[in-house]
Amino acid sequence: MHQKLLLNEERVRRNLTDDAGCVLCGVTQESILHVLRDCHGANVVESDRSRLSRPVRIKWCPSSSGWVDINTDGAFNRDGNRLAAVGVIRDSHGNWVVGFKRFSGCRNVVNLELWAILHRHEIARTINCTKVIMESDCLIAIELIKESNANLSSYTLIRKKNEVTRHIQMVKFQYIPREGNMMADWLAKSCTCEDVEHRIIDFPNFYVRGLILEDKISTFHVRDC
Repeated sequence: MHQKLLLNEERVRRNLTDDAGCVLCGVTQESILHVLRDCHGANVVESDRSRLSRPVRIKWCPSSSGWVDINTDGAFNRDGNRLAAVGVIRDSHGNWVVGFKRFSGCRNVVNLELWAILHRHEIARTINCTKVIMESDCLIAIELIKESNANLSSYTLIRKKNEVTRHIQMVKFQYIPREGNMMADWLAKSCTCEDVEHRIIDFPNFYVRGLILEDKISTFHVRDC
């Protein structure tokens, strides 16, 4: 282990330095025993790492008054044979407005997420939404939209999104962790091969109503980091 950890004690022996002291706590000799057992500075660093790895509590947050939230997600359906894109529109109180479910021919998950965002924009326009917050748990898709830095296939979707967005007064794009996007995530994964190609969901089922209630009372979901 002495040969693998090139500490200052070993550096002095090899004439690589003339200071054998510990750079973390100032003790006169940085030995392997000191670093692993006695060094207060090393223990602080390890403690910081432990704090960084603790679970994080995440919840969905409603929009301000006058705005609607659109949560989107794209995933393989329950049968694992088709890609489904879903979206949920809720008002500023967290109440269900309408939901959408649609299968796509996209083979790329990022493009599927972009396609889901585009389609929800089109629906928001048709029901006369003027202030929209679009939330997705696909960070890459959100970054592509904000930076317009995409490959050719993604660029076509982004260009179409821009055309639709011009008809909506205000639009914001936000990344939301999956634990804060539980409703859209569940809808995408619960699709079966018997589902129709495109479906408007006017009324959520019993399980989704439970997720709505959890969001409205600010239930936290735990994520290990």
